[in-house]
Amino acid sequence: DDLSGAMEQIEANAQNFSLADDLTVLSAARIDDPGKGSDYITSDGKYLYVLDDRELLILQLDGENTRLLSRTWVGISWSGRGEEPSEPVSGYEKTPLGLYCDGDRLAVTGDWYGYNNTPGDINYTEYTAVDIYDIKNPSAPRLLASFGQSGSPVSAGVKDGLFYLVTDAPVYEDTSGKPTELPLSYSASGAESIPYSNICYAEAGCVNGCSVIGLYDLKNSRRVDTRAILGVNSDVYAADGKLFFYGLRTAVSPSRSLPSGDETAQIVCTDIYCWSIDGESLTLKAVGTVNGALSDSGCLDLHNGVLRCLTSLDQRLYTSGTPEQWDKRVTGSALYLLDEELHPVGKIAADEGEAQLCWVGFMGDKAVMTSDDGRSVLADLLDPPGTPSALPGIPAVKAQAIRPYGETGCTAFYRTEDRKLELTVFDGNMKSLDTILLGSDHSSTLENLPGYTVDGAADIIAFSADDSYCIYGFDKKDGFCFRSAVYFNDWAWNARGFSAGDWFYVVDSRELVILAKSDLTETGRIYF
Repeated sequence: DDLSGAMEQIEANAQNFSLADDLTVLSAARIDDPGKGSDYITSDGKYLYVLDDRELLILQLDGENTRLLSRTWVGISWSGRGEEPSEPVSGYEKTPLGLYCDGDRLAVTGDWYGYNNTPGDINYTEYTAVDIYDIKNPSAPRLLASFGQSGSPVSAGVKDGLFYLVTDAPVYEDTSGKPTELPLSYSASGAESIPYSNICYAEAGCVNGCSVIGLYDLKNSRRVDTRAILGVNSDVYAADGKLFFYGLRTAVSPSRSLPSGDETAQIVCTDIYCWSIDGESLTLKAVGTVNGALSDSGCLDLHNGVLRCLTSLDQRLYTSGTPEQWDKRVTGSALYLLDEELHPVGKIAADEGEAQLCWVGFMGDKAVMTSDDGRSVLADLLDPPGTPSALPGIPAVKAQAIRPYGETGCTAFYRTEDRKLELTVFDGNMKSLDTILLGSDHSSTLENLPGYTVDGAADIIAFSADDSYCIYGFDKKDGFCFRSAVYFNDWAWNARGFSAGDWFYVVDSRELVILAKSDLTETGRIYF
């Protein structure tokens, strides 16, 4: 019981890190044993909103009668440079990054950068801007308010009329660990530090960084809350009005098998912090710890109030004085099920010596997990308090990006060793119905997952390739069939496809292509 006992001892005796004065402590709970990002287009089904460089384009979606309603300047070009090369340079610019729509309000995030060069002094300011627009009249959008917060954008979304933005901000500390520069919030009246009362420090101090969460009331065009969390990874997972942050740390403790302390266990673990959007405030709801390292937010999933997370285990046992000579090392993987308090209610662990599970795709009550040697398993995730288990008799499933496909089951991509792509349709039990192999010119597909669109009712499986946007169909008898390809004037790496009514639209930052959903014939093309 060397390592298992040591883990219990670590969890029972772990000590708090020393913290800077006046900072709220997020105490990690010990247990027995994780939406993102900006996009340059969004649609409410009636209108399409596109960022074209520093302009906002609004189009009315009406099939072949789709038309451009307005072009609005939402960025700021660089200005203010001195007239002569020897003169100081001073100026600023704002580059739009993402769009978020909620009713007749639109939030536009952007990178605001200011630079000032005077003799003997160079300084600059950079933060993420948040502009709120009234789009009740899409032909004439109107700017209502401008805000901002320190850092670069990581995740954002809308919940009940509230826009939340998570940014990753740098932190500068003195020798005692106390921050010397606090994150800032910005408004028309200037910049101000986020107050200490709104700053938390993760107990583990697991990473050097700071996550800033801003909450904005779109209807009333105001900022309602701002929080900063020091010491956690800004790679946040968002779902159902909750934000899950995580941070890795190494726990060390004497082994239970040798109380004298001659034998020591070192275990990598992950602290998870759940924040919730409650009314007009952000509230810390729960904190928990799981064994192993969580690689990124893609390993987290919230389903029916249960948080599922996949971690890679690394547990080591050594004799004092020789930490480089491990007496025993255990690696593997574990899939945890955690309740609303982040307490464990189920677990699947890979056997010792098996390959690490490096990717997981969640599909309701099931999960496909792929190991680093290319094998996959399908797990049945029962509701708590039951224990999840791997389904027996399931052949290896190759999957790295999954989308549901109506009543058929799902479609999944998998990148082969020679960088080609396998596209497979599975039934509800992950039995392969058909697979096609796509060439290396499709290798960018997994880097453009927002462009991977599936519409089972319309028999559309669509995704971007290097030079085109490809659309396939599937028939249970005949398997895959190629249906159409959309070619742009430039590479299609970042193209998006989406359904609205009887039409399927494909768009990039330069043009919109309109297809009849019935036979995918092109009925119109609008250039921006």
